[in-house]
Amino acid sequence: MFRKDKSFLGLKKEYLKAAEGKIDLKHATKEQLLSIRTSVLKARRKESYITNSILTILFITVSIFIYFQIKQVDNSVSATKQNDLKQKTEAYLALIADGDMWLTKGDWYNAIFQYKKAKEIFPKEYDINYRLVATYSYRCEREFLDCNKAKNLLNELLALYPKKMDLLKLKEILEYEYQ
Repeated sequence: MFRKDKSFLGLKKEYLKAAEGKIDLKHATKEQLLSIRTSVLKARRKESYITNSILTILFITVSIFIYFQIKQVDNSVSATKQNDLKQKTEAYLALIADGDMWLTKGDWYNAIFQYKKAKEIFPKEYDINYRLVATYSYRCEREFLDCNKAKNLLNELLALYPKKMDLLKLKEILEYEYQ
């Protein structure tokens, strides 16, 4: 019903029965053992060399793949940054142009609104800060509104750019605020 388990001891008993109880074991000489040993060591070295070569090639391939994936991600990130900067610049210039249009019409409120929106995009840009201060100054000069805001913004710009002639002209417009 069940097969007999073939183990080492079972095989040894079968071999003894087949040999009729006499075991003819051959003994290897030292030279034969040495040649067997060297051939086994060569086979192990060859297997080790092949395994190491395969692992090295695999590692280099994976490293190159990861490098190019990272480079591709970096390129897409820089392209995205450039695209974002381009869009911000276009929006910034459009807001300045719209603010300038309102300024020429004498609509200070809308000009200030557009300039503030442009300043949110590039807050440290001199050009937009100057236009905002100039608009506040013109509004102060003609309508006597927002004079304190004009003075405070002008002081901030003068601290950053003390030798700008445009700012000094605006200071002359706001001379009554500085007394």
